[in-house]
Amino acid sequence: MKKLFFLIFLVIFSSSVIAQDVNQTNSIAQYLDDGGRAKATNILKTDPVLIYQGTVPFIWEHLFSRNFSLEMGAGVVLPFYNRPLIYGGDLGQNSLKSPRLGGSLHLSPKILNAFSQKLFSNQGNGFEAYYVSFPLSLRIYPGQLVLFDGGLALGKQWMFDNRLTIDISAGIALTCQFSIDKKSYVFNAEDRYDYPENLGLEGSYPDILYLTFPISVKIGYWF
Repeated sequence: MKKLFFLIFLVIFSSSVIAQDVNQTNSIAQYLDDGGRAKATNILKTDPVLIYQGTVPFIWEHLFSRNFSLEMGAGVVLPFYNRPLIYGGDLGQNSLKSPRLGGSLHLSPKILNAFSQKLFSNQGNGFEAYYVSFPLSLRIYPGQLVLFDGGLALGKQWMFDNRLTIDISAGIALTCQFSIDKKSYVFNAEDRYDYPENLGLEGSYPDILYLTFPISVKIGYWF
């Protein structure tokens, strides 16, 4: 729980510092050329937090309107795995000691200007806005394990004149674990539950759901 409060504080503090810098820049730039930011409709990005966990995502975000965008992408699942920084309950032991190289898919609809009256108009800030997103991801370790994540996140994205973007969000998600070989798992259900032998679950590490609190810090290139 202390980790949760610390990371939430870190996200809020980072957002405040970046927002202050951006606001100071915008107070001058509003009278000048914005460098094309207002016309940008695409961003290519990746997420160092996911890379730490063992997935290298390649994400494309496209702006459909001033108040709606969609992130789509695929990635490489690396032959190592680190658990999320924050999760609910006791995950028990992790038997995924030698994960195989695999792949991932990513999809995240975004409602931009989610906390502004601009949400109901066509005068939003586009990419540079607070947003609500619904991230979905699928990670596959061939022959071993499949992980599906779905959740809700709140975030803010900034764009800079050098075409750099920073997208910070925090949220809540459910992860579905499906053990293909019945040996590989990242959530050991039997550490928490005593299944009757007549259910045939002893030693099988059954498929299960668990709660996480994802923190995302995406870095990208807008155009």
